[in-house]
Amino acid sequence: MPVASVVPERLDAPGTHALVIGVSVYRHVLDAARQSVRGRDFAIEPLDSAARTAHRVASWLLARDYDAPLPPLASLRVLLSPQPGEIDTAAQDPRLANAPAATRANVREALRDFRKACESHRDNHAIVYVIGHGAQITKHGALLLLEDFASDDHDNLLDGALDVVDVHQALQNAAAARQQCWFVDVCRQHVDVDRALERLIGGIRLDKKPGNVEASPLFLAAMSDTQAFALRDGHSLLCDALIWALDDAAAARGPRTGLGQWHVPFGSLYEVLPQRVRELALSHGVEQFVEVGGVANPGVFHVYRDHPQVAVSIVVEPAAAQPLARLDLSDSRRRPVFSSTQWPATTRVRAGLYTIEVTATTRYQPYWLLVDFAPPRCEHHVVLEP
Repeated sequence: MPVASVVPERLDAPGTHALVIGVSVYRHVLDAARQSVRGRDFAIEPLDSAARTAHRVASWLLARDYDAPLPPLASLRVLLSPQPGEIDTAAQDPRLANAPAATRANVREALRDFRKACESHRDNHAIVYVIGHGAQITKHGALLLLEDFASDDHDNLLDGALDVVDVHQALQNAAAARQQCWFVDVCRQHVDVDRALERLIGGIRLDKKPGNVEASPLFLAAMSDTQAFALRDGHSLLCDALIWALDDAAAARGPRTGLGQWHVPFGSLYEVLPQRVRELALSHGVEQFVEVGGVANPGVFHVYRDHPQVAVSIVVEPAAAQPLARLDLSDSRRRPVFSSTQWPATTRVRAGLYTIEVTATTRYQPYWLLVDFAPPRCEHHVVLEP
């Protein structure tokens, strides 16, 4: 049975087609309720945030404000294998309430229909986010282990795994969506798994077709032989970094990107995602390094209907002037937006041009400057002259 799109599928015009998979439950591995003969050798612990993370990404896509020049969301296939209580059903979008499990059979069906959708129009865009336990059998590969991984009903051990890198390569053809963005949020090493897999080949794959696409970055949450992390009762570090980037931090506009509207170009994701993931990892006492591959050409992931937000911090020097100084911030039309006598003065404003005015007693000269505030943050030092 086909895995239906959670939004009405449209294939007669350019659209954005998305596939999201999250696996927290593993039925057949060591100590699982339905442990298999094959699974006895795999000491994989169940996850408690992978399905929640995938659910968050899918929710963002459903709530996303698409605008020209991006094609609208034309299909979204979501497969989730959550732990009991992992996803807050009271708060979830009802369209995600009955997402099918991320089993081999369901993933194969979803992948088939996702490919058909991606190849329905050359001007399509595509988004893929997968998360769960992972492994690799080649230095540049990445496997997502599915819910029924290690089932004795499968002919081969890796029948229950998705070869995400191979599928990414298969979607690089002349008929496929011309702009794509892939996120593979899995570990790429696990001692017990890798010892068993190093002589094996397999995983769900797709036939290759000739041709190329315009852009298709591939963000691997972990480098070869390293781990990807998530917060217990939270989301993965890659997901947190991605949502942070999409909310405001990766916003750009202007001649450098070729688009006047505020938007998130692929180039910004290349810059901010690896750095943000590393910062988040270090804040929790671990290391995680994102590996970027694929076709790294210019492309656009998201366009804002409104201006993104900027975290602004303004400091007055010398320190002796601070008790005497007042900040007045006004927008490009000279409308007041923020005032403060506390230093540093901090606020959040829409990205754009602002006038900074700082006045003090007659002991200091007034200060005036036009500043372009751009995401994610802007710190400005005001030096008052006697």
